[in-house]
Amino acid sequence: MSDETYVVVGGGLAGGRVAETLREEGFDGDVVLVTVEDRPPYERPVLSKGYLLGAEPVTSAYLHDAAWWRDHAIDVRTETMVTGLRLDDRLLELEDGGTLAYDKLALATGSWPRRLDVPGADLDGVLYLRDMPEAERIKKVLDSGGPLVVVGAGWIGLEIAAAARTHSVPVTVLETAPLPLQRVLGDDVATIFAELHRHHGVDLRLSTGIARIDGKDGATVSSVVTSAGDVLPAAAVVVGIGAEPQVDWILAAGLRGEDGVDTDATLQTSDPSVWAVGDIAAVDNPALGRRVRIEHWAMAHDS
Repeated sequence: MSDETYVVVGGGLAGGRVAETLREEGFDGDVVLVTVEDRPPYERPVLSKGYLLGAEPVTSAYLHDAAWWRDHAIDVRTETMVTGLRLDDRLLELEDGGTLAYDKLALATGSWPRRLDVPGADLDGVLYLRDMPEAERIKKVLDSGGPLVVVGAGWIGLEIAAAARTHSVPVTVLETAPLPLQRVLGDDVATIFAELHRHHGVDLRLSTGIARIDGKDGATVSSVVTSAGDVLPAAAVVVGIGAEPQVDWILAAGLRGEDGVDTDATLQTSDPSVWAVGDIAAVDNPALGRRVRIEHWAMAHDS
């Protein structure tokens, strides 16, 4: 039996798959997975698709039940926040003041939503679909009948809008670009997406931003004021304006990278004992002659 300890940081799809694969490929040392959340690893795509649509329970997002992790001798440590990394000592620094030693380390910290910066963005009812508790809050808004305002017509924003219309909830989507998903899909396909959502009753307002969010008693969202001056009633505002890789403490430790963590084609970082996977990995792609960082569930699953 190996006396090595392999630590995985991150309780999303990428982190969970790393721990799972270690056991499948015969690693018999200690495997420790740490996650800041209060639950075992789960995948995010289910949250914006099957769960919000009402087609799947939220529990379908879990990679495995608690018994599976125990049966495979994977030590899942929930509510554990990593705040620092000492490469020379092979130690992770934890928020509670403790440390966690590793022989090998996989970093799967993922991305977190970019925050909205307008007056009222801190009101209760301004939501970001990143984790399971937020998905459950959005689902409650849909079940209660809304109305809902979505900021951003990217994949997340449009999926939430589609879920809202499935529940017959009035929904307005604000997008500063002339078309939804324009940069990703191009004008022709983006136009089709815009027509499709409007056909299903989405109030899609393009080339329109958000000026401020007003609240009832200054505490809870009640309406949104657009850049055009229109006032939209809102039981909640869901923001989907992009994401940022969670790499601050990782890069501060001395690993190479800028917008993500640089890796070679095998996902190994500039430290031979550390790998980066999922959203944060800026992977060397010899065919393209440059590094590529992809924020997509397939990257987390396949890496």
